[in-house]
Amino acid sequence: MTDSIQTSTLHDTESTVSQHESDSFEVVLHLPQSNTNLLDLPSEVLHHIFSFLATDSLVNISLTCQTCLRIVGQLKTWSHHHFRVESAYHSSHEFEAAIKRAMTLPTWTLFAGDTTAFANTVTSITLDMSRNGHFPIDTGLIFLIMEIFIAIREARFVGCLSSGREFVGTALGSILPNPVDRWMARGNLTLLDLSDGERLVRKRGAGPIRGSSDPLPPNLAWGSGAATFSDDLAFFETLFRFHAIEYYPTVCTRCRREPCYSWCADGLCLLCSLRGACLQCQCGPEIDSRSFCVRCDLQCRWQTQSCEPCRLSAGWTPCSVPNCRSERCPICPAPALGVCDACGGTSSYFCSAHEPQCSCEVLCVECFKEDLCTECGRKSGCSGCKLGRLQCDGCGVATCRTCLQICTEDVASTCFGELCSRCIFSHDCTVVLGRTVGNPKRGINIS
Repeated sequence: MTDSIQTSTLHDTESTVSQHESDSFEVVLHLPQSNTNLLDLPSEVLHHIFSFLATDSLVNISLTCQTCLRIVGQLKTWSHHHFRVESAYHSSHEFEAAIKRAMTLPTWTLFAGDTTAFANTVTSITLDMSRNGHFPIDTGLIFLIMEIFIAIREARFVGCLSSGREFVGTALGSILPNPVDRWMARGNLTLLDLSDGERLVRKRGAGPIRGSSDPLPPNLAWGSGAATFSDDLAFFETLFRFHAIEYYPTVCTRCRREPCYSWCADGLCLLCSLRGACLQCQCGPEIDSRSFCVRCDLQCRWQTQSCEPCRLSAGWTPCSVPNCRSERCPICPAPALGVCDACGGTSSYFCSAHEPQCSCEVLCVECFKEDLCTECGRKSGCSGCKLGRLQCDGCGVATCRTCLQICTEDVASTCFGELCSRCIFSHDCTVVLGRTVGNPKRGINIS
């Protein structure tokens, strides 16, 4: 802004200020149509307008001219200043640069180089870029802010933390007393909010979507990979065990697993507060809300809270076994479907709990009839398989691969039969050999 800044829209001079939910303000000036300088407005009007600007905007406008510097310096808001920055940045680098500039320049432009004076004026701080995107800042910058502004009562860093583990590690690894104890010893701090942004948590709760430009949202601060909760949150809570302070995140009071953030209601995490509601199409709740909460059956363990149509359109693959809730997420490799070895039809996808453990490579759900091992209770293979089920070659009982042992006790007439624990030491190799000759599952060819 310079002395020549001019704005004109209406005939009458008027200023309108509106406050938004994000605690940011929109200032709309209506000046005469003639070329009127903004600084020609009465000083009372300029004081009123400037009082709604964020800290970084005040810093920028104070550098434009002596008049603006004088008005900014006279603002009554400096006595109990709310430190914040505008939500007009598009990267973490820009966001951090604006914060650092707003932390340092007022000391020289408004407080004549007295760092203590400025540090004592800031009583609250709000840094929140979660509505515009995910722009986490360096964890060390958060610690620096808390160390410099010694009069802070409420500190909110919503969506600013990239790693809860890094924050906890820095706090617990510092020289005693740890930083949190030092902040609390001042007797001012009543609130510390390190929540993840709501939009990011909702996007992550909806799970991965195949084919989208951003199939996976960035990791949350309080979790890694597909999970949202980790031991980091438990260690974070121990930092405040002996302090009377309101802090976020906390552990959900219902599931005792997911984080509860400052923007959540009634001490519940997002998933518990919206139980039964789809995070993609907002439908629900259903009678059985469990059908909305699905976790990938494979090792990635991605989860989603969404209805069945949304999961199918997002690329989730359900297990073909009736009443099974397991599904494969769209990020994991798609299941290789082919021709059923038993009936020749199209094969089906089976989760890890129902995957056939027999010589059949591909099956359809109609041909999938699984036997259980009589010794350990594990799966022993499909009873209707054309290549034969897993069974003891001695007594014929259903047996899993783990409980089968191969006969090698008689070198002269060994049968190489696959036998259960009861038959391995008491069987007739000649009888067993007669059963296994020509059996395609053995791969034995005796002429």
